Amino acid sequence: MYSRFFLFFLLLATPIFGAAQTCNLSIQGNLKDLVSGESLRAVSVYVKEIGNGVRADSNGFFEIKNLCPGDYHLVFSHVGCESVQKFLSLKKDTTITVTMEHGHKVLKNVLVKGERINQSTQSEDAIGQQEITDNASENLSNMLDDIAGVSSLRNGNGIAKPVIQGLYGNRVSILNNGIAQSGQQWGNDHSPEIDPLVANKITVIKGVSALQYPGTNLGGVILVEPNRINNEPHLHGRSTYFYETNGRAHGLNLELQQYNKTLAWKVNGTLKKSGD
Repeated sequence: MYSRFFLFFLLLATPIFGAAQTCNLSIQGNLKDLVSGESLRAVSVYVKEIGNGVRADSNGFFEIKNLCPGDYHLVFSHVGCESVQKFLSLKKDTTITVTMEHGHKVLKNVLVKGERINQSTQSEDAIGQQEITDNASENLSNMLDDIAGVSSLRNGNGIAKPVIQGLYGNRVSILNNGIAQSGQQWGNDHSPEIDPLVANKITVIKGVSALQYPGTNLGGVILVEPNRINNEPHLHGRSTYFYETNGRAHGLNLELQQYNKTLAWKVNGTLKKSGD
């Protein structure tokens, strides 16, 4: 008798204990121009985690309802303004104020003085993040082969030095995030000790324009430029896997980064394995 009563009680209590998390929180806020302080209307507010958003009213007010507790990325977009991204850790109903800056500036008086500057004919070429990722299995020198005036001096399958207009070694400076790399100056069996996958952009500057950078840049300078750490408090990362049939080579690149007020850090590493 008691066992049947206890079983009946459990069946009634199950929907209560197993109820889903209540999602009745809201985010509301006001959107204003950074310079004038006036309200911005028709601003698009997009929440990445739910794949949806709202549009601010004529007074620059918006409200997003029926949200669960958690972390959210909000992207604010408006014509004539750069997009603004905000991160919120939502635990209760939250009200925020967001300022956006228009691309133009209104000045009362403008006085321009200057002199004629001759246009430079020096060459500057760059490869971006997508091209670097598409050629993830290549070393730094091989990635630059398609740029006019740049070739490679190879000594084996994995050793290659970039040659700019016939010059290499200490005639060509390589700056990795502003730090000079000297590996290619140490002899024929050395090449730049740089993983190109750490960069979001690689730029080759040829001619006298390279003299503004440190080093003996008679041939030119190569800039390996990583992105700055994102200003967000939680962990971000990405991974890239590549495979090539020649030597059955496998490779994996991992990047992790995190920002906080005390310490901002980024770790990037690549592992490659290939047959002869």
